[in-house]
Amino acid sequence: MNGIKQGTGRLLPHLPAILLRAVRGVVGLVKELNYAQRRSTELFLARDGYLIGPARPAATYQEFLDRTSGRLVHEPSANARLGGQPIG
Repeated sequence: MNGIKQGTGRLLPHLPAILLRAVRGVVGLVKELNYAQRRSTELFLARDGYLIGPARPAATYQEFLDRTSGRLVHEPSANARLGGQPIG
């Protein structure tokens, strides 16, 4: 059974909760796809991906500055990672 009973009409009171859950799922999916697209664009445009040896460390300070001249990705704070919940 899928939760719908013939002739009882019991699904109607639960309809807003079901729709809200579906909308939240779609919003979560769109957020995840947006993040993946943004991250793949950043990786595609990163300068050190076009170097001959991107896994090697920079030989000079100027080379280091050239590699990191693009937009840097910052990790969220611990508070943001916990969704605003207090730490400790």
